[in-house]
Amino acid sequence: MITAEQLSRTMPTLGDKRAAELAPDLAFALVEFRVDPGVELAMFLAHVGHESLDLTRWEESLLYTTPERICAVFGKRRFPDVASAKPFVGKPEALANYVYAGMIGNGGPSSGDGWRYRGRGPMQTTGRANCRATGAALKVPLEHFPDQLLNPSVGFRAACWFWTSKGCPAPARKGDVLAVTKIINGGTNGLDDRKAR
Repeated sequence: MITAEQLSRTMPTLGDKRAAELAPDLAFALVEFRVDPGVELAMFLAHVGHESLDLTRWEESLLYTTPERICAVFGKRRFPDVASAKPFVGKPEALANYVYAGMIGNGGPSSGDGWRYRGRGPMQTTGRANCRATGAALKVPLEHFPDQLLNPSVGFRAACWFWTSKGCPAPARKGDVLAVTKIINGGTNGLDDRKAR
């Protein structure tokens, strides 16, 4: 369904060698989850490319060097002003435990769930609940071992399962980038990049 050449052309910063390594696992997952090779595949690759920086970032770092960037990424709900973000500059684990606390199945800040279940894989699967649901669907113990999402075969299967189970194919086939972005991101972060891709 997708070749290494097509993948490296679609993800320009990936490089030919890495594309050749990843293409077989991606192709398998696309077929397993019946991702249509036309417009839907183009939309899938645009979103995966954005979420993973052309498949070069498989794990969310949460290492931010300015409070302004933290505010821009996580918004006023978590950080009403720059001063509230300052304690988290250069502290990725503390930031993850704070911003992901009490959501997507995670416990409070002291549980460590925010860091344990930070985004991983090409679609940046985030949160205990998402790891549990994805793991159950794939028959992989992701809730207990979320680092398995860093394995390309598991990561691509997780991305394709999420794509299909959350209803992305229908708006993708219509070319509705905004609708797909809201499904994947919960908002419109990165909308311009997703459209460009």
